[in-house]
Amino acid sequence: MKPFLDYYGQNAISPVAQDISDIQRHFDRRRSLYRSLGLIPSFVEGRSVVEFGPGSGYNAIYTGSLKPGRYVLVDANPVGLNETRELLQKQFGNTLSYEMAPSLIEDFETDERFDISICEGTIPFQLFPEEFTRKVASFCKPGGVVIITCAAAASCIGEIARRLIASRIVAKDATLPEKLALLRPVFAPHLAMMTNMSRSVDHWILDNIIHPFIGKTFAIDAAIDALGDEFEVYGQSPQFIEDWRWYKDVWGAATEFNARAKASYFRNIANFLDYRIEVPPHSVELGERVSGLADSLYGLMQDYELRGIDGAIGSACNKLLEIANAVATISPITAESLREAAGFVSGTSDDLRSFTSFESYFGRGQQYLSFIRRAS
Repeated sequence: MKPFLDYYGQNAISPVAQDISDIQRHFDRRRSLYRSLGLIPSFVEGRSVVEFGPGSGYNAIYTGSLKPGRYVLVDANPVGLNETRELLQKQFGNTLSYEMAPSLIEDFETDERFDISICEGTIPFQLFPEEFTRKVASFCKPGGVVIITCAAAASCIGEIARRLIASRIVAKDATLPEKLALLRPVFAPHLAMMTNMSRSVDHWILDNIIHPFIGKTFAIDAAIDALGDEFEVYGQSPQFIEDWRWYKDVWGAATEFNARAKASYFRNIANFLDYRIEVPPHSVELGERVSGLADSLYGLMQDYELRGIDGAIGSACNKLLEIANAVATISPITAESLREAAGFVSGTSDDLRSFTSFESYFGRGQQYLSFIRRAS
């Protein structure tokens, strides 16, 4: 089974639509993202760009507005390709030159190498995300830029907990409309707490709660390791890397961009765990511990959802409590939220209205990294 593609194809969906009724707001958001990744508009104009997994084209319309010289979009979901084509046509008419490549990303081949290679929201939860990343990056020229997204288990605990909560509410054999009807009133108030949410409630539920997560999470440290010494971390969103070195000290073997990025990631796990907070960096050891607990939680969720191991639910609740205890001193609100979720999943509480803290709890689910491919 192929993550994303089989689920989307079987249900004839592409649940990634965004609210672009205010197109300027949408473009401002994309401009801000690209800025944090070191990609200013003049870096795109006239350049060659390949985008893997464009979904329904909502991000592509901004990239297209920057006037790339060549723009190739690779996807195997016919619904998504058609919606991308329609959106680009509506936005640009015949003024944008682009090429659609209907292909599995894993099977895509070309001798062409691009200035910019983009893959958003597609690599996490693949069966082999490291290999997937290397494939996407292989089409980048030396000196070019690769943009990918990551999603660690630690940053997705909000979604993991809600999937466990959903398992108490809906039957596994219910239809998609039945599941949506039951889950919509439960999670709509949660999403409403995120004031700048641009996705519909139904699409978020389809993609994050009902969607079978058969693959692996993909944390920032894993992404850096996947690309090795051939690529250097360039930008990030959110911007968590600190480097106070004098620039004259940064040369040769002392550059250490990737190693410093990994250390900064683990020192900020508490911030990735909860988007509501911004706390000072903590120890790498705590970050590694919480990251390991979150990975175990994700595995227990899969044990229950995919393998039907009933005991996994109780173990998952215990893992939520372990994570809560680990960060209680640093972020009491995070600990309170996780304990509320564990109470409902375990059956200790049956009142969904008791989510006074968890209702607004989400991690910084998806992160962006840009890399520069070494020129030599």
